[in-house]
Amino acid sequence: MSRITDCSIQDALRSRGFSIVELMVALTIGLILVAGLMTLVVGNIQGYGELSKSGYQVDNARFSNQLLRDEISNAGYYGDLSFVSGFTSLPAAPCSTTLSNVDARYMIPLQGVNEYSSSNSVLACKTGLSIKAGTDMLLVRRAASTAIALTARDASKLYLASSTDAAKILANDTDASAVGFLSSPRFQTVRAYQEKIFFVSTCNVCSGDDADTIPTLKVIELKAAGWEGPMALVEGIEEFELEYGLDSDEDGAVNSFVSLPSSAASTSRAIARSLPSGPAWRLSASVCW
Repeated sequence: MSRITDCSIQDALRSRGFSIVELMVALTIGLILVAGLMTLVVGNIQGYGELSKSGYQVDNARFSNQLLRDEISNAGYYGDLSFVSGFTSLPAAPCSTTLSNVDARYMIPLQGVNEYSSSNSVLACKTGLSIKAGTDMLLVRRAASTAIALTARDASKLYLASSTDAAKILANDTDASAVGFLSSPRFQTVRAYQEKIFFVSTCNVCSGDDADTIPTLKVIELKAAGWEGPMALVEGIEEFELEYGLDSDEDGAVNSFVSLPSSAASTSRAIARSLPSGPAWRLSASVCW
């Protein structure tokens, strides 16, 4: 009959492994450590995502500010023509594509809408723009900085022929009203004429399977065949507000601010300050004529 010694009992105890309780405790500790590590990783990923979004917003705000600054700075530029405002009222039909109406309004460099609504939509020159209610709109009129030969005109565009004391909007070579005007050697170069309307749309892509609800700064532009666009410029622009600083004594300094000039005369003496804003951004651009 064999005898079980103390040593053999101790060896058996050492070789039996972990108990269920010990395994459960070890697994619980391991899960807690893994959960803490995952929380740290997810937090870092979320923080990076928020940082990326903030950087995206800053870039969009900076770009929209510079874009509008450039457009406003060039408003009212008509080549050699000296700017003289003889208008007492703003154009009644700023959306008209009739050449005579365009020719009659080009000397008003800026025209705006304060807080767009269905009853305040004078610059809604196309249907389907999805303009965001309560935001402002801005129409900028100007000529291109580069002059081209009269014979190099593009039939799809409008052009401005100008000298120091006269100017005329041209459509194409068949424009009978411009024949006598262009016979002068002063008008053998022309500049592309631009009318652009800037506004905030409630969407970037407004129809189809990819439709979204991202507020977007957009623009439509007047061409020879009519208003073209809209073209998306900057996503994430939720508000667009304008203030016009009026230089009533023409000394180059602002005398008062208004949300919208009431006449063409006051518009021609404006220092326009545009204020596009995203969720947390408010920027400004200014120019004086």
